[in-house]
Amino acid sequence: MYDGGWCGNDLFPTVLDADHRAKAVDLVRRLGDGLAQEAYLGFFEVDILVDLDADEVYLGELNPRILSQPLTIPTPAPPSLTTSGI
Repeated sequence: MYDGGWCGNDLFPTVLDADHRAKAVDLVRRLGDGLAQEAYLGFFEVDILVDLDADEVYLGELNPRILSQPLTIPTPAPPSLTTSGI
């Protein structure tokens, strides 16, 4: 029988200790690098799960954020648009 527990969002800085935070950051960066290799371009959110008994950090869920318009990378304006006296 399940004795109960809690599932939800904790959004305060000390919810993870330094070791768990470092493990979570490493996992999320590796996930992001893998997504980039698969040509994913955009924002995503990840749920982090911490098993305190086993002292392990896991990725729980990936939530891609679909953009309403293409994500563009800013580029400098052509010189003809930035010179004065046009």
